[in-house]
Amino acid sequence: MMYRNKQYGRTTIYIALAVGAIIFGFLVYGLTHAITQASLALVAGTMLLIGNAPELVRTLRQREIGLAMLNTLVAIALLSFFLVHWLGFIFYVPLIGSLLLALPLTMDRVGVARTYLGVAKAVILQLRHFIRLPDWPSTR
Repeated sequence: MMYRNKQYGRTTIYIALAVGAIIFGFLVYGLTHAITQASLALVAGTMLLIGNAPELVRTLRQREIGLAMLNTLVAIALLSFFLVHWLGFIFYVPLIGSLLLALPLTMDRVGVARTYLGVAKAVILQLRHFIRLPDWPSTR
């Protein structure tokens, strides 16, 4: 076979095709592996959220922190992992934050989790107060 005045033997062409097929195979494997990991995180997180929704509503009405809150935080981490994989690193914040909040619940330390939530509420209230602009006197 001739290609621009160069002769390539059948063996060379077969080797080039084999190397191309191997490289293509590795690319397809890597892509399917990444999609599978992210998809499994999405499915597991969604299942946890759907499965714990009724119990979470009950515990929030009773103002209790329990297993439903732990499962919800883990589900948020799984969904954030999916979003990190596809949309970017900004979703590392909810991923790490939800895992840090779930840590005391994992060790059955509800008091510590309540303290975390109290601090988070205080910070949010301070931010609301800080962001509000003062009433400027009108000059007419």
